[in-house]
Amino acid sequence: MPFADDRGEPRASVGLAAYRGRRRRVRRLRWVARSSVLVGLCVAVVLALTRFAFQFYAVPSASMLPTLAVAGRIWAQKIGINVEHLSAGTIVVFKRPPTDHLDPNIADVVKRIVAVPGDVVSSAGGHLLVDGQVVREPYLRPGTATTGVVSQVVPPGDYFVMGDNRGNSYDSRFFGPIPATSIVGKVVAQVWPPSELRAF
Repeated sequence: MPFADDRGEPRASVGLAAYRGRRRRVRRLRWVARSSVLVGLCVAVVLALTRFAFQFYAVPSASMLPTLAVAGRIWAQKIGINVEHLSAGTIVVFKRPPTDHLDPNIADVVKRIVAVPGDVVSSAGGHLLVDGQVVREPYLRPGTATTGVVSQVVPPGDYFVMGDNRGNSYDSRFFGPIPATSIVGKVVAQVWPPSELRAF
């Protein structure tokens, strides 16, 4: 007959219970450790995607109304795009041009590409013209007039960009076409405010 402890329980059963308790604690610790590693990896992946693949930006002005809300948040794709083959109509984030002295506190600017390398861009009768043809721009507010575009050929490797709020946009009409190398991302969505959530 096995010896009993002070409570009258067999020592063998006490040892088995202690062993099982230790096993449970070890399993719990392993689960916590594995979960912590998994959470850490997930956080690292999200940070990497945010830092290198996608990034959130705040819209600094009213120049892209009504498409982008003032102080709204946009999500821009940074990798996996060919900045030398973007099409007209694409909204991009780019480094503030050196000739843009409007607000030196703004590092990145958001505008819409309206003409690509080789295009002849101009304005007439309140309309944007590319290669002499009026461009249909459904993203503008009705009645918006496009003026001030001096007829020019967009140089190789450059883009002509403008804000959708044509009367309140400091863009390529003033600082000229931007180099493709200055583009840091293509806007794929507006995520804030919730009422303005949309994909592009």
